[in-house]
Amino acid sequence: MCGEQPAIGPLFRSADFSYGSQVIGITLSGALDDGMAGLGTVKSRGGIAIVQELSVSSMPESALAVVEVDYQVPIAETASLLVRRIAEAVTETSELKTR
Repeated sequence: MCGEQPAIGPLFRSADFSYGSQVIGITLSGALDDGMAGLGTVKSRGGIAIVQELSVSSMPESALAVVEVDYQVPIAETASLLVRRIAEAVTETSELKTR
């Protein structure tokens, strides 16, 4: 279809605008460089950047070329990484509130 625009880049930028350094951006498999700029925005504003580890896929490769990612993990490890990072963030927030 003509005129389609990938939604992941705007989604990353919108999340960053609303939540800043609390955002975790994940680039999974896909074509071209969709999401690369949005993931870069997330990372530059203090968020976490994760890229799926694949043998060949242009979306993660494009992100790796321009974004200093925090993690590059196989898809099977993504959920456990998210759970761990979210738990760490909740613990840090709770500690700040009790000080």
